[in-house]
Amino acid sequence: MRHVLLCVALWALMVPMAPMAHATPASLERKVGELLMVGFPGKRPGARGVEAVRREVAAGRVGGVILFRANIGSLSDVAALTGALQQAAPTPLFIAVDQEGGRVQRLRARDGFPGTPSAAAVAARTTPAGARGVYRPMAQGLSDLGINVNFGPVADLNTYRNNPIIGRLGRSFGADPGQVAAYAGAFVDAHREFGVATALKHFPGHGSSRGDTHKGSVDVSRTWQEAELTPFKALADAGRADMVMVAHVSLRRPGVADSAGPASLSSAVVDGLLRQRLGYDGVVVSDDMDMDAVRNVTGRRAGAVAALLAGVDLQIYSDHRGDPAGLIADLRSALLSAAARDPRVARRIEEAHRRITALKSRMGATAFATAALPGWRAPVPRPAPRGPADPIAAKLAAAAQATEGLPALVLPPRRP
Repeated sequence: MRHVLLCVALWALMVPMAPMAHATPASLERKVGELLMVGFPGKRPGARGVEAVRREVAAGRVGGVILFRANIGSLSDVAALTGALQQAAPTPLFIAVDQEGGRVQRLRARDGFPGTPSAAAVAARTTPAGARGVYRPMAQGLSDLGINVNFGPVADLNTYRNNPIIGRLGRSFGADPGQVAAYAGAFVDAHREFGVATALKHFPGHGSSRGDTHKGSVDVSRTWQEAELTPFKALADAGRADMVMVAHVSLRRPGVADSAGPASLSSAVVDGLLRQRLGYDGVVVSDDMDMDAVRNVTGRRAGAVAALLAGVDLQIYSDHRGDPAGLIADLRSALLSAAARDPRVARRIEEAHRRITALKSRMGATAFATAALPGWRAPVPRPAPRGPADPIAAKLAAAAQATEGLPALVLPPRRP
């Protein structure tokens, strides 16, 4: 049984906010932390990196953390880790992970976590209705471990099958926009059933890329198609977009967007294309701001300000140096200093804070509960709320097992 915590904080989030025009330095100081999500070293409470980030969380200086493979010990360790961080938080804390299935799974079957096939395997072997059944054990497992954000589904079209970061890895549900939207919607629905927020990625579309933004700049101007917007638009219009993750690809297309640099730093892409043209007004989250596609363009401090002004609400930093306190202090200093000089930055902090806290309120108190700490056990699957099980979905167990034999996606080490 999970312990429901932080209800008072959630009620506080639901109270209407003061007008943005009256923001004060003190109010911005409190709010800017909600715009940051950081990685950290360590697998269990008591580890130096865990204690460092827990102090930042307790002080209200950061609103979210993200777990990577290096943070995963036993599942009991994961439950203890998330519980310690959530209990330290003065307001509800995002605890996130990339758990798509297939090659991108931070929690794997050999850890005792439910294995999940890749998006390509799911789309090949079952229907969208069956896909919801495939993703339910994943969503339930995350929820029961105290993880409340999953950075998926991939809404990219598989327009270039030799794409090194999407197509080759089986991360897309296909090349047809309607099919991708249907399967991605099933992913979202399964997670909402257990109170886990999701993020459609990677806007405006990474499926046609010939390169990997982890390693450097990637321009999709010549290969990108307008059809790549369709899954994002369809899911947003259907109310299935908790967040939209913006990629670091560059897109220069007359009449669409002009992003000489990464889309995550481009107001033409985030504000113009996503918000104004597609009409999306929810939380926009960056891809990892420590990827080389951003780091090679701008420093961390300037990048944080540029992303905020572009329209990004929540910024992710993997923190390859393992110094979460130093990272958070640097980012907060950059944003608050810029806000003191430029009223646009102050307004954007207010807007981003409003969107993020509204999402946390909609997620509900159970999303921010801690796991059952004394010895976590793999979840006993709860019955689906409606409809019979898809008989095809049972065949995916073999696909999941086969996927488990593949090496995990290992990204290149970051340069200091």
